[in-house]
Amino acid sequence: MGRENWSDETLWLRILHNKSDGSRYANMKILSSRATKEIFDRSCALIVSENIQAKKIAIELLSQFGWNRDPFLKDDRPFSKEIVAFYFELLNVEKSSEIITSILFGISKNNNDLTESEVKKIASYNKHESENVRYGTVHALLGLNYNSAIKALIALSIDKSTRIRDWATFGLGTQCNRNTKAIKTALWQRVNDADYNTRYEAIVGLANRNQTEIKPIITEELAREDVMSMLFDAITALRATEYLPQLKKILKDANLDPSINQKWLNDLKECISALNILNS
Repeated sequence: MGRENWSDETLWLRILHNKSDGSRYANMKILSSRATKEIFDRSCALIVSENIQAKKIAIELLSQFGWNRDPFLKDDRPFSKEIVAFYFELLNVEKSSEIITSILFGISKNNNDLTESEVKKIASYNKHESENVRYGTVHALLGLNYNSAIKALIALSIDKSTRIRDWATFGLGTQCNRNTKAIKTALWQRVNDADYNTRYEAIVGLANRNQTEIKPIITEELAREDVMSMLFDAITALRATEYLPQLKKILKDANLDPSINQKWLNDLKECISALNILNS
């Protein structure tokens, strides 16, 4: 009998005692999709227990509560407002960096309807001493349009942690559609970042804002052997048809390499196709 047919109690036992993260997440996915009040109540009880591992599991389970239900159901995910409110109640009293991080990642999956005061609460963790907490803060702020979220992402875009700078720059450059001086300045500060992903996220973000001054940097990046496909997104966003000859040369060389990544190759072809249309 597959785990889809296991009882709630069996799933709880497996989740709380699984040695493998993969098995635990598979079981959590099924249990959270059932989304009953009994599962909700038990999750809440575990969150306020003294067992750190159980607390983290319950926070994660609630973060995806009601996912994978019948797509034709018109009602909202059950207990979604209660779950978000519960998360913020916990943040007001929680001192453990490990649990705060879990809560922030839980909020990140449920941040589409936050209030300004809730966003300010999340943003207040942008200088937390724990790198994991700051990393959770970045994810919880992605896609939010409040000033406090933007200011926090700008601060996090200069974080000493590479992964935090990367995601914060992505949040500013791609997830946010504002075109303020502060955002553009933050993105320009990252175009020479030592981290590849962060650098490319900044380039794409500036291209999205039609910052044509980024073209010399794009030219330098195109000359590298390990060009990331995000650069093609930047060129397309700028409608920069002058790169067509160079891109076609890259495509010709790539077609001779049987080990080339197919998604990268398709992204290159799509960029060339879009520029050809503009050039016709």
